[in-house]
Amino acid sequence: MVYDGEVETVLNPNVSLQRDINFINSEIIALNDNGTYTKYSNVLKAVSVVGMTKESYIDFWKKQYNKPKYIDRLNTILAVVEEKFKSGLTDKATMINLIKTSNDYSKDKTQALQLLGVKVKSIKEK
Repeated sequence: MVYDGEVETVLNPNVSLQRDINFINSEIIALNDNGTYTKYSNVLKAVSVVGMTKESYIDFWKKQYNKPKYIDRLNTILAVVEEKFKSGLTDKATMINLIKTSNDYSKDKTQALQLLGVKVKSIKEK
């Protein structure tokens, strides 16, 4: 029997857990100079979040696994998140290059770059 992704996920919750682990591990997140984080979306080719805190990222995942029956999966996700923030962040130079070539509006690029400590007046629109 062949299942599409949604049906398989319902029948096998470990599929959704592994999908979320893969998602977290592939996230492009960099530490800003002010202690917050910038998150970049490869899908959008743009910055998806600026000024994110680690706590807000953790809260997002807690909401995804907020039922008592998911406590083991939540603990796994939280361990993956901790490891991401400990040793899986994107280096600043890579994030700067992604932002400079992103599809973002110039004011959004400027804001994200400034949070990363880049001194910019503004970036001209393409």
